Amino acid sequence: MDSSRSTRYRRKRKLVENILHNIRHPVPNLLLTLPINYNLSSSTENHSSSPDSVAQYLPGLNDFQGDSLESTNLDNSSQIVSSSDDSDEGVSDIESESLCEAFRDWSLNHNITHIATKDLLSIINEKCGVTIPRDSRTLLGTPTSTKIREMGQGQFHYFGIKSILQKCISSGCISESDLSISLGIDGLPISKSGRSQFWPIICKIHQSKCNNLGIVALYFGQTKPASCAEYLKDLCSELNSFQAGTQFLGKLFKIKIHAIIADAPARAFIKQCSPYNAYYGCERCEQKGKWLGKVVFPEQNAVLRTDEDFKLRSRHEHHQGISPLADLNFGLVSQIPIDYMHLVCLGVVKRLLHMWVKGPLPYKLHNNLISKISCNLERYIAYAPTDFSRKPRCIREVDHYKATEFRQFLIYTGPVCLFNILPLNKYNHFLLLHVAIRILLSNSAQDISWNKYADQLLRMFVFQYPSLYSKDLVTYNVHSLIHLSNDAIKFGKLDNISAFPFENEMQYIKRTLRSKRHPMQQMINRIHERQNIHKSKIPVIYKGPGFSLKSSSVVTCKKGNNVVLLNSGECVLINYINNDICEGFKFKTVKSLYDHPCQSQNVHMYLCADIDTNKIQFKNSCVKSKCYMIPHLELDTFVCVALL
Repeated sequence: MDSSRSTRYRRKRKLVENILHNIRHPVPNLLLTLPINYNLSSSTENHSSSPDSVAQYLPGLNDFQGDSLESTNLDNSSQIVSSSDDSDEGVSDIESESLCEAFRDWSLNHNITHIATKDLLSIINEKCGVTIPRDSRTLLGTPTSTKIREMGQGQFHYFGIKSILQKCISSGCISESDLSISLGIDGLPISKSGRSQFWPIICKIHQSKCNNLGIVALYFGQTKPASCAEYLKDLCSELNSFQAGTQFLGKLFKIKIHAIIADAPARAFIKQCSPYNAYYGCERCEQKGKWLGKVVFPEQNAVLRTDEDFKLRSRHEHHQGISPLADLNFGLVSQIPIDYMHLVCLGVVKRLLHMWVKGPLPYKLHNNLISKISCNLERYIAYAPTDFSRKPRCIREVDHYKATEFRQFLIYTGPVCLFNILPLNKYNHFLLLHVAIRILLSNSAQDISWNKYADQLLRMFVFQYPSLYSKDLVTYNVHSLIHLSNDAIKFGKLDNISAFPFENEMQYIKRTLRSKRHPMQQMINRIHERQNIHKSKIPVIYKGPGFSLKSSSVVTCKKGNNVVLLNSGECVLINYINNDICEGFKFKTVKSLYDHPCQSQNVHMYLCADIDTNKIQFKNSCVKSKCYMIPHLELDTFVCVALL
């Protein structure tokens, strides 16, 4: 569970206090040793290690490498660097610049306040004889002024896609000339006690080797932007200028829009069409909803909408205006996909869990069963891989679950912890959604046969929904499940068009907001400062006693990260890794956890038992996937689920 804002503030304050303490009571001339690599002679008495470096007190400075001086043998007296009064032995301009870059990266990466940074810079200048900026605004490159445009009842600033591209290209994150970008648009309330909110436009470059995204535009107001045309005007103008290509550093780049990712209200806003709760609110088919206390969409075979029909506005009842995106070479139906994070995780799965835990009596489970589910989930914590940012927790806290927790429950822990607890018909119904989403999140999402099978499962899930629960619950979210497979055919696995990375970027906006005074100016300054970070965030290859399968998945010998699925189909518990050779114990018995709607082994979910005492040895290239080993308390075995 993430720490509160006040806790994070206290930790940062304590960090800065520790830094200041170590600088006020230093090893002699502590900072002057930072950019210098001394090669101490073995004959030096009573000094077997080099002087302490300030890098150990500053997270983010461990990677700092200054220009080393010529190695010399020092006696006891010469190990103390001469004072700053000796200009010949002071820190050079190049080293000072490197030090500035390191401090800048540290301050921005760890969200250190300007006041704390300024105090630290002042002490370094006064006590250590290092010439670096005394003011944090100079160090961080904070703009001296901000250009904010009034837009309706709010404020707007446009940063541009070009500045993001220039940074990625100049830092070496992009080497290809044909680029595709995805844009994320959503609202972000800055607090729970007010209506103030940001509406950022976030850019993701698919060919970039870096993990960081960029903010293209930012709107701030009490409500969403009043005019879609005004909000998207600068974006559409810049995208139009890219159609013939654009020059960066003497090289021609061709840029096209891959997709625009947004939740249902934001999609309706930028497309200027009926909202999701309107009679003609479905974005993918032309059926008219029915009123059952709320608008529901019971049909599954309605005529599908097309890009051409949308631009021609042939179904006028679906449109509320003309979208500025219509002037671009862009599909307003096919290239604005349905985001599964909002639809499935925060929509359908959240509704199901809420009905089982806190719903009315026909759907609510007995308290003993709810406690049993919670007990199961809490037992899984010790086995959870580090790939998950959030560990399983009590099901009674479902109102506070985040999207990643609903995702984890649906595709990993749910089928195990609900076994013999949920009534069989509802358990099998849940498995329809579980299997379908696992397929659409895998590399088989674009395979015609697998995609068609997932589509059939989702349609069966929607068909059975009113009989198991209620007819008035087949609302926009449940109905739209039948359109997910079409997006997977076009874009591949659903994570390619997910809002998860954009939500992470939006949390950066919320986290770096220091106070409620002048929030727009604050965010513009923070975004410009971040553009000055010296090093781009390139995925780091794991270098410990283990190996990486992908940028965020690491296999080690530690519990939770030591279970893998081999290409041969065997599940192995690793206990030793040496370079590219692994040793471990395989499970003798490997079978399916369930056989409805298909064998669970078909979606790489295995019921494992009886560990073989004989070790096996294999190369890490034989590993197909890392697994989440979940204890099955009912059967006293383990379930190994391949990570997606």
